Amino acid sequence: MPKLTQMQFYNVGTKKAFTAKKNDIDVVEIKNSNFPKGFVPALRTFKNGKPFYKFISPSKYVAMVKKFGEGNM
Repeated sequence: MPKLTQMQFYNVGTKKAFTAKKNDIDVVEIKNSNFPKGFVPALRTFKNGKPFYKFISPSKYVAMVKKFGEGNM
């Protein structure tokens, strides 16, 4: 898998990366009981009506929300 920039997402089905527009990306919290707070922050975009996610570190959550905005899960 190639090294992705912040705006790039990887499609596992086609095995190709694609670049999303800044306005199409938002930050969501995905439920995961294995983490201390019970959620994992991730960037989300949609392509052809399907969601694509990229996990981010909890320390970058606030900065990413300021940059992309918070989405609803």
